[in-house]
Amino acid sequence: MEPERITRGLAAAPPGVSQTLWMTLLAGLALSTGLATWRVRTMEMEQAPVAKAAPMEPPRTVRRTFVARAPATGESLTTVRARLAASGGRTPAGEVDAWTMRLATAPGHREETRRALQRMRHLEPVIRAALAREGIPRDLLYLALVESSFRPAATSRVGAAGVWQFMPGTARGYGLEVGPWVDERRDPVRASYAAARHLRDLHEQLGGWHLAAAAYNCGSGCVRRALRLHGGGPGGGELRYWRIRPYLPRETRDYVPKLLAAARIARDPEAFGFGGVDGDAPLAYREVVAPGGTSLERVARWAGAPESVVAALNPHLVRGQTPPGRRWPVRVPVR
Repeated sequence: MEPERITRGLAAAPPGVSQTLWMTLLAGLALSTGLATWRVRTMEMEQAPVAKAAPMEPPRTVRRTFVARAPATGESLTTVRARLAASGGRTPAGEVDAWTMRLATAPGHREETRRALQRMRHLEPVIRAALAREGIPRDLLYLALVESSFRPAATSRVGAAGVWQFMPGTARGYGLEVGPWVDERRDPVRASYAAARHLRDLHEQLGGWHLAAAAYNCGSGCVRRALRLHGGGPGGGELRYWRIRPYLPRETRDYVPKLLAAARIARDPEAFGFGGVDGDAPLAYREVVAPGGTSLERVARWAGAPESVVAALNPHLVRGQTPPGRRWPVRVPVR
């Protein structure tokens, strides 16, 4: 079958889907039918300056080709359901539609998505600031939705923890303390800046944001192995992920479609049946320095705040007190 017959009438993106993402997904469709010689030109979004980088590091710019912010007009559960019925979920675009329906309608998934959207409002300003500092595409915010539903207390069966689900070794490599008294993987502020640096490094190593997201899930070694099996080294931009996808673990093959579906829902929750979601108030606090071994209960009494509120602001103090033998900043509510 000729490529023209497969793609005839598909050049324009469906409502609510960015042209960049659509062209990327079409590339995956072509590859899935064995058309190895077919090429789709990837549209580059305009380069945009990024907020000032960390001290001692040059400012960065990125080509924002991960998930362009698409207009929500016309995009809803109805349109997604109709496209899914037509594709059967057997194309890359169909897989994103299938994950959209699952996250928005499936028992268990829907309620978890609603709770995640509520928590997202609480942490979104902090996470966006961290991503901007390292020049990371804004929509990688939703990686935290997929990883943990924005829960600092989340712990996986393999020992990953926090909003960004860091493993202990990776966390320490990015300057986070992981110990019996302090586990900064559970600190949504410190962990968000560490995750942004980690994503920046993965992108620089692998040459694409889809590849970086896949590596965040299964590790850079896993993605490098898939690249070798496919033939060639890092690079190739966003299309490369869809080409090496058959060589990735099952969970990682689902990871990017799930991420794209989560981004679609989170950008316009009402269109997907999440109207009236009251988000938690944005994270706000001030810090006081407490002596080692000071309980959060004592700090709460001093601050005139409920202990539960102080504990929620300091999920990284895993034993409910500052580490013995050293002074430690404790977050308390803003008066």
